[in-house]
Amino acid sequence: MIHFSSIRFFNLTSFLYFITSRNHFFQTILQRLHSVTGKNVKVLNT
Repeated sequence: MIHFSSIRFFNLTSFLYFITSRNHFFQTILQRLHSVTGKNVKVLNT
């Protein structure tokens, strides 16, 4: 059960990453969040 759930979790994260990298609308949302949070995001990114 644990192994199956971990596989599902990995598939979910990889799927979300694929959507994030491919979806332009989601990228614009992330960029707006970055611009709103400002320095905090820059520190996290570095």
